[in-house]
Amino acid sequence: MREQRATADGDAFEGLRALDVAYAGFLHRRPGLTRLMFATHPSRRLDDDPEPDPLDRLRDDWRAAVAACVAAGSLPARDPRTVAIAIWSAEHGMLTLTRCS
Repeated sequence: MREQRATADGDAFEGLRALDVAYAGFLHRRPGLTRLMFATHPSRRLDDDPEPDPLDRLRDDWRAAVAACVAAGSLPARDPRTVAIAIWSAEHGMLTLTRCS
């Protein structure tokens, strides 16, 4: 997903849109993995696991995309973390409901 955001030709809002489209595509292509990602509680991870938590990386990507939009003036000056959570929650909720109906 980072690759899609990076190929948005420096336009922060297009980068956010590209991240959104990539996320939606991932959820539709990999429903089993998506269920596993969100059904596994973080405390079940091995403490010595050298790989970063994929959900942490996903949150970081959304936060960075929103921060770039705020910096570019494409979104109002708000806390990027809060805005990223709101956008991701809406997107994830819509995709989940669409997949379940």
